[in-house]
Amino acid sequence: MQQPSPRLETICRGARIEIRILDQSISLWLNGLKRDEAPLAAIGKLSTSVQTGYEWHEFIEVRFQAADGNLNVVALMNQERILESTFPFHLG
Repeated sequence: MQQPSPRLETICRGARIEIRILDQSISLWLNGLKRDEAPLAAIGKLSTSVQTGYEWHEFIEVRFQAADGNLNVVALMNQERILESTFPFHLG
């Protein structure tokens, strides 16, 4: 049986942030819309901005790194860590 694809989710300042890992790619979703995607590599990042108030914008960055059979994923909002997880992973 196939393992479920890793998915991270949080709500921060009214924005629903999701990170999805599927078929050797990683994608960043905000409020149900895909905003950035990249092939999984040894190291990389995704980024986008989101409006969370009348004139308030947040910068979202997702950093990922594969090493020693694991994939570490960290999400930041305006340089502040909001989400982090490590999954078993092998670059294909």
